[in-house]
Amino acid sequence: MLDRFGTYIRFVLRYLDRAEFLVSAFALPKKELNKDRRGLIIIQIDALSRKQLEAAMAKGRIPFLKKLLDKERYRLHTHYPGMPCSTAAVQAELFYGVKSAVPAFSFYDYESKRVFKMFNPKDALEIESRLEKQGRGLMSGGSAYSNIYSGGADESHFCISKIAEPGVFSKMPKLGFLLALLLYSYSLLRTCALVAIEFVIAVYDFFAGVAGGHDFAKELKFIPSRVGMCIVLRELVTIGVKIDIARRMPVIHLNLMGYHEQSHRRGAESLFAHWTLRGIDDAIKRIWQAAKSSKELDYDIWIYSDHGQETTVPYQKKFGKIVQQAVEEAFGGVIADGYAPSSHSDKNNFSRRLRFSKSNKINNGGEVLEECGCAVTAMGPMGNIYLPDSKTDIDKKELARKLIENAGIPLVFIPGQDGQIQVEKPEGSFVLPRDGEKIFDTRIPFWRQILDDFIEALRKPNIGDLIISGWQGPSQPYYTFAMECGSHGGMAEQECRGFAFLPNRILRDKKDTHLRPTDIRNAALEVIESSGKKIVTAAAASQKTLRIMTYNVHSCRGTDGFVLPQRIAKVIELYEPDVIALQELDVERMRTGGIDQAELIAKQLNMDHFFHPLVLVEQEKFGDAILSTRKIELVKNHPLSKLPDRKKLEQRGAIWVRIELDGVSVQLLNTHLGLFGRERLHHIRELLDGELLGSKQCQTHTVLCGDFNALPSWRTCRLLNERFENSREFFTDRLKRTWPGRHPHFCLDHIFVSRDMKVTNAFVADDYLSRIASDHRPVIADVSL
Repeated sequence: MLDRFGTYIRFVLRYLDRAEFLVSAFALPKKELNKDRRGLIIIQIDALSRKQLEAAMAKGRIPFLKKLLDKERYRLHTHYPGMPCSTAAVQAELFYGVKSAVPAFSFYDYESKRVFKMFNPKDALEIESRLEKQGRGLMSGGSAYSNIYSGGADESHFCISKIAEPGVFSKMPKLGFLLALLLYSYSLLRTCALVAIEFVIAVYDFFAGVAGGHDFAKELKFIPSRVGMCIVLRELVTIGVKIDIARRMPVIHLNLMGYHEQSHRRGAESLFAHWTLRGIDDAIKRIWQAAKSSKELDYDIWIYSDHGQETTVPYQKKFGKIVQQAVEEAFGGVIADGYAPSSHSDKNNFSRRLRFSKSNKINNGGEVLEECGCAVTAMGPMGNIYLPDSKTDIDKKELARKLIENAGIPLVFIPGQDGQIQVEKPEGSFVLPRDGEKIFDTRIPFWRQILDDFIEALRKPNIGDLIISGWQGPSQPYYTFAMECGSHGGMAEQECRGFAFLPNRILRDKKDTHLRPTDIRNAALEVIESSGKKIVTAAAASQKTLRIMTYNVHSCRGTDGFVLPQRIAKVIELYEPDVIALQELDVERMRTGGIDQAELIAKQLNMDHFFHPLVLVEQEKFGDAILSTRKIELVKNHPLSKLPDRKKLEQRGAIWVRIELDGVSVQLLNTHLGLFGRERLHHIRELLDGELLGSKQCQTHTVLCGDFNALPSWRTCRLLNERFENSREFFTDRLKRTWPGRHPHFCLDHIFVSRDMKVTNAFVADDYLSRIASDHRPVIADVSL
């Protein structure tokens, strides 16, 4: 009774969902619903390396992400971002399939003859327009939040390339904002409280930064920037995504940037950077819950980082000058005519951090290099030096040696016309790819791919004539050419090792030890274009092992009161069984929408199935089914006899199929016993002694599973234990419970196997969907001969 009351309350609360109400109240446009399509939400945690992710998980700072690994059937992959390790390059490859689309976050563009800065909307839009000619936008038909590019999204919010475009919030009437504030009053108060807390921490951090020798003005400007990125933008994005889920947006990509900003300022391992991960983790949890509660579209949720960051030492702090001034002094007398000092001011992150000659004429007026001498773009541990055409005959190796000897630059690359790359270090001259081991960090497992990608990137247009790097080796200080304590864009380990949380079934056959943006893109396109078909591959992955699931689906009515067969299919898909025994399925019953639940679930999973109707009222049917990824043969649908004095009790029965396992025929029976003890015992004896389990075929290699409405210690199970082994003996009492689904207290569902078979693994599902999809939890067992 309490469970039913809880279901009713959750059902009412679902209909009072704020996002759903706003969408309905203001007739916000919804995407046309294709029930066969599945949705995809891709969440980017900007600049969080796998190393820092694992450190945060170990310290309990991101409990929800940890839960995804422990309970939600996710795998943690290493994500290699390619070269350069920048958001602008990664999102170009992910959204459009174009590798190394930009040489750096800032670079000189020979086509337009001006310097591009990827936080400049005009520049980001120009690059995206070029990308659109080379590949299809991944976000086509969907929405994008706080990215550099829109990815072809129908709606773009806070994305640099489309910053002026109206988003979902602009589609509301003016009074809609007032109503939204009322509906989200708790969220508003919560955000205000978080802003206040973050502001206090930011002020403390300000004084700590000033005391530590940082620039007063920059530290002061960082306070509102920090609060805005870490709290306000994050909360706006979270609310916007939840509204988009209610609007059935098929694909959504969002970028959570709080850690990125803090890491740049204080370092990748700093407490202040890790502090932001708590809020990011909570935002992901809220988006996850909204997506999994969607009753209209089945969403996958993927989480990844575009790259990592390394703790670095600012070049300016080490040498007392910015790198542009150091280059000017080093080149003095070699390139003299037309060269003027650069502005020496500096700002952080999404502010101007580039320095050019002649008062930034290249940046603002698009002046050619011939008029300005040379230009230096450097926003991280890598920098690009561009020489005018008339000076390209100057010995670049001589210039590189001057940078090393006079400017203290640790590493200079000189792209060559023959495909080889000359490298200058204090120790001498080298050539890539031949001397890759002496330049790159060989501790990275895929360092050779990094080397190949780096060489390929140095052959791209707009790379420049000389490339400078602050990399000195794994145990040496790592210089950055911006005033920051955390950097990316170079070639060190953490920069090159992001992460990706993907469901187990995604990229299962990937052979490499790492993914790159193209892999994620191709997998995403497969999901988006799959038309909802879910192909279940047995997790056991062996012809000698059979993964069996038994699941009472309660007419596909979840503990939230909604009837969603596709949600049942999603639960099955998570555990990838070979054979599924389902109980309590409706077929063409008006109470559940008149659909054939067995056929719909089998179609979603691309499985064969047999249905056994036990209750028939005109066209309406109710019964059990068996689904399988392997070839199965129906042996018998068998109704069990009723007690003479209990003719009004619900009809019970069993469905029997044959399946081949390692050349042996295995008999599998699915049943659903009654609520009354005398009835259960009557049916168990009929199963054991009659033409089912008592038959010649079922004397060996037999599995009996289903909802027995009996605890393991009851006589029903004891009778079966005389002939079979219960898979529940494999795991502890606490994990045996299957009913009620949300908070189970009783173990009513069982898988019994004959003694000539062996249970190698068994468990009860304990993920988010399994807790709400039905009033029972599924039981899974791996069995072998």
